[in-house]
Amino acid sequence: MSSSTLSMVSCVLMFLILHHTKESEAVEVCSFTDQLPGKCGNDGSNKCVNAMQKKALLPEVKVRCACFDHPTVILGRKKHICNCRQDC
Repeated sequence: MSSSTLSMVSCVLMFLILHHTKESEAVEVCSFTDQLPGKCGNDGSNKCVNAMQKKALLPEVKVRCACFDHPTVILGRKKHICNCRQDC
């Protein structure tokens, strides 16, 4: 008898705890792309983050970037593409 009561109480408590969580609002994400001279190298994402923070009006905003080497050479110069995202 006590084990059935204990299991029912634990089920009710788990139900209350799981359904009492607050829903969080989705954060809007802004994305932007830029082409920069040179290749990505080993620290391409950091290179992109630094370049974007220098261009930004608010350099303290957290920016996440991915770096991709441009597949073609334009006018004899290599370029890389920075795809960056930040919370709006």
